[in-house]
Amino acid sequence: QATRYLNTASANREVLAWALEGEITRDLRKDLQVRTTVRGERGREAVLDLLATTLRVDPRLEWRRGIKGSLTLDFSWQQCWSDAERIPYELLNGARVGQTIRAGAEARTRIGRATSFSLSWHMDRLPERQAVHSGRAQIQSFF
Repeated sequence: QATRYLNTASANREVLAWALEGEITRDLRKDLQVRTTVRGERGREAVLDLLATTLRVDPRLEWRRGIKGSLTLDFSWQQCWSDAERIPYELLNGARVGQTIRAGAEARTRIGRATSFSLSWHMDRLPERQAVHSGRAQIQSFF
């Protein structure tokens, strides 16, 4: 899928850009699926004549046990380049120049007929700071 678009952020700023995106999904088994999305984008801010390029790869692995639960692993790698150190927010759709890595894992399981348990972990590493890790454990019951 290729897209060429004009994104006008304000009255005095125009971003002319194109994007190319592809996705591959493969069922490894009946209960195991892998999906990878690749996206490339190039934009030029018309007034200041700034150029920016983004490449993003998002693989995801999902294992489902029917109604018993699931396990999902995802990863995101993004690299942004620009001919200027400081660029307008709209030029990279809010991304930052440099390498951004995000990863996550989520496990869900049913404990009983109306109770489920989930455990998740996420990591964000932006170009200007070290990785930030967060996690969550949740028990949910319906009665």
